Amino acid sequence: MKKRIFLVALVLALVLVLAACGSGEAKLAEVDTGLGLKLQLPENMTAADADGTGFSAIYNNNAAAVSIVREGYDDYAEMGMDISAITLEEYQELVVEANGLTESFQSAPNGQPYITYTREAEGDTFFYYTTLRKGSDAFWIVNYNCFADQQNTYLSQFESWAETIVVD
Repeated sequence: MKKRIFLVALVLALVLVLAACGSGEAKLAEVDTGLGLKLQLPENMTAADADGTGFSAIYNNNAAAVSIVREGYDDYAEMGMDISAITLEEYQELVVEANGLTESFQSAPNGQPYITYTREAEGDTFFYYTTLRKGSDAFWIVNYNCFADQQNTYLSQFESWAETIVVD
């Protein structure tokens, strides 16, 4: 009888542990980049040093990363260009051309553009989900990435995280 009670208790404990794990998605927390862009990311993502990387901000954990590029209108005005006058669709074309992408941007359910692709870097293959935003003073490129073999795990999460982006 004691053995049976122990087994029932063990099974109940396992059920509770598995239920607590849910889908494995981490709880989200709002992140303010301090640059005019806010978004929600898993609580276990931390800011990394973006100095010298070409990115405005970087956040990562042991499984995924988010890199953000801010292209300020003022930066281009100094070069004699007025990019504030171009549309998000025109900016998409510039991003594809500048990065040598063969893929095309698509429209997410929230209407925002995104593109997915894989690339090799430092001997590893990475999956990228990239989305764009147009703000009052800048265009934004937000890259979510993970190892390519984790694409099926992270794609829906990247889509969900991208829906939380707010720009000034």
